[in-house]
Amino acid sequence: MRHFWIALFLFGAWLLFQLPVVKSISVNAMADSSMLAALGLVLIAGHIIGRWLTKIGLPGVTGYMITGLIAGPYIGKIISPVIIEKLRLIDEIALVLIAITAGGELRWSSLKQHVKTILSVLIAQTGTVIIISIIAALAFQSIFLPENGLTFLQLFIIALILGVMTSANSPAVAVAVINEVKSSGKLTDIVMAVTVAKDIFVVVLFTVAMSLARYAFSGEHGSGSSLHGMLYLSFAGSALLGLSGGIFMLIYIKYINRQNELAILIISIILIKIVHMAQVELLLSALMIGFIVENFSNQGPRLISSLEKISPPVYVLFFALAGAAINLPLVREIAWVAFFWAILRVFAIWFGTRAGLKFSRESYYKANLTWLGFLPQAGVALGMSSLVAAEFPDWGNNVRTLVLAVIAINQIAGPVGFRYALVKSGEAK
Repeated sequence: MRHFWIALFLFGAWLLFQLPVVKSISVNAMADSSMLAALGLVLIAGHIIGRWLTKIGLPGVTGYMITGLIAGPYIGKIISPVIIEKLRLIDEIALVLIAITAGGELRWSSLKQHVKTILSVLIAQTGTVIIISIIAALAFQSIFLPENGLTFLQLFIIALILGVMTSANSPAVAVAVINEVKSSGKLTDIVMAVTVAKDIFVVVLFTVAMSLARYAFSGEHGSGSSLHGMLYLSFAGSALLGLSGGIFMLIYIKYINRQNELAILIISIILIKIVHMAQVELLLSALMIGFIVENFSNQGPRLISSLEKISPPVYVLFFALAGAAINLPLVREIAWVAFFWAILRVFAIWFGTRAGLKFSRESYYKANLTWLGFLPQAGVALGMSSLVAAEFPDWGNNVRTLVLAVIAINQIAGPVGFRYALVKSGEAK
């Protein structure tokens, strides 16, 4: 109830700032105050709606996105496009936190127990999703892409980026469902290991795809060696930056271990600034930081604990801004495409998971349940779509809208399906 009254107060403050008399006092000051009131309102409302949804078995992320959608420029008009543009830094900080968390969950000691199964499912599932997505993207590109004379190479690269984002999963949702039903067993281990390992694999593929996109859309089509050099520099720069950040984070947590949350925020902002200057990949660099701290020290639990303290408000704003950025007129036009795309993703995951398990000879009788664990989709895919929209606004915003629509569908169906699989397999306690 306290949150409700705070949200009501912030809504009243925002309405007050919209009055012409108040606006005439000081345009700049009132604009900043209005933005702060709008953000406070969205933060509290997103938290409330997210908690309501978790009580009925749906992820809180869906609530944050719904809040942003309602408050966005097409419905409530509380969050304007100007505010969304001004808060790009929050998007990037959230991406860093998501990637560091994913890297921190990538424990080699757990992965090596099912290496063959993980690799088989990972390659078969990701490959199937990307291939089907590329075919679908090329078939429906006239519906969700602007007609501005794109070449076949450019269309193919856009389709590749879309396929990579479609193949991403959500370790956060998987962990939440597993913890909720207190599940343990082989199916649980395989789903969690593949989901986390897939994060780094998808981020690497995304790095390659984005480098290809820069090459294709830069207008400077040199020799193949220039493309190879671009990829090499992108990987080498990302790896070096992630290694440096991971070592620094490890030393700080181990020997200083004070105000870790503030240190993570500062390191995240520094990382973002360096990434912009060096033109390397943000997600890959941040993911390496978490991986290094988790696997080359015993400070992983401290890092994850600090991230869990600082992440919630950042995630609420990140997912709410993602919801506010959804182009509703475009969504109405491509709604059936998004629904069809989600169905194609389900089929590709079902087929790829069964093929991977059969090749690895791993508990194939549970193949009809295991694939349900890979339906949830959230943080990493959202982060990728934000990066694409920021770097290639001409077509990236449309691609982001399609991805957000598909994620919204998966965020509702995914957790329900995974919970059913854990209960049906007998691993839920």
